[in-house]
Amino acid sequence: MRIDFLMVDDRYYLNELTLYAGSGFGRVKLPERDLALGRMWPLPRGSRPFRRPGLLSRLRARFGLRGKGKGRT
Repeated sequence: MRIDFLMVDDRYYLNELTLYAGSGFGRVKLPERDLALGRMWPLPRGSRPFRRPGLLSRLRARFGLRGKGKGRT
């Protein structure tokens, strides 16, 4: 876990807790490894994964960022 702090006027505040690198947006190359990692992070019964199609594309466009995906430079 990565823990980020914010310093304001010589005081520290908890800013962010990141549970895994890449915040879940990284890709696992081997399917069996992807399944093994997924089994370590069980979701509550009946829950659905959070998905917002196009969100990353909109953020990249807004902030002028380039993706690393196939066909992109």
